[in-house]
Amino acid sequence: MLIYFHHSLVINMVDSPPYWSSDTSQTYEKFNIALPSEIVAYHTAYKILGPEGKKVLDFGCFQGNSSQNILRAGAKEVTGVDCYQNIIHAARSNYENEPGLHFQHIPKNRPIPNSQLYEACAMTFVHPVIDSITELDDSFLKIYRALKVGGNLMLLGLNPKSFRKRFDFVHYDFNKKLRSDAQEDLQDGEPFTNNLYLPNGNNLCLTDYFWKEQTLVGNLEKNGFIVDNIIDLNDESLDEKLLKQFRQVRRAISKKHEITWKDEWTAPLYQIIIAKKT
Repeated sequence: MLIYFHHSLVINMVDSPPYWSSDTSQTYEKFNIALPSEIVAYHTAYKILGPEGKKVLDFGCFQGNSSQNILRAGAKEVTGVDCYQNIIHAARSNYENEPGLHFQHIPKNRPIPNSQLYEACAMTFVHPVIDSITELDDSFLKIYRALKVGGNLMLLGLNPKSFRKRFDFVHYDFNKKLRSDAQEDLQDGEPFTNNLYLPNGNNLCLTDYFWKEQTLVGNLEKNGFIVDNIIDLNDESLDEKLLKQFRQVRRAISKKHEITWKDEWTAPLYQIIIAKKT
């Protein structure tokens, strides 16, 4: 199973992201590696969103993997939207024969068509690639207008409590703590670069943007949402089945690499925010 590193794919928020050239896309496909802890994070987020029987908007769908997973989680229909036309072209190519999946190119300055059509919306690692408060505000407003009253919005992203310090190079190599020589506090919208070393020996260089929890919550409330729940994804927030999966992942990685992931519970990498349109 190919895992899709959303926060690695858009290095700068520009109209034609250089990552999506044919050469680099082919290189990315060659990774073909699943990090099970990531899969559990996404599975948990979609379960909490509760897409069963609903028309769901996948805001920032990238190549369509997240849209397919939301559909498999029980959604009646999923529409994936993205501001990059070449990414939507890739999503349509990937899932052109998948009933219930639709993809639309929505430029940044355009609203999402069919207002109040959707009963739920997912943003899977979208806000970590947004580099300005203006664009963050615009994204939430677009989603608010697209959702029915009472519709849920789910944000899955990096946990700001665990990424509160500046990390010029954060190494996920499964045996070391998140570390950096620089210790200044990150500010809203600041970029930080990190390397993800995959178990197959390859690595990805990522650029993300830091957003404080209070900034995300405040911006959601400004645009008419009520924040229902904030979940720091760790052993306390997982049900028994998902917790078992997470522990199996840790054992498998430790056995294969003779190392242990030390920070998964004390400094969880992921945070889920659930908001509702009032």
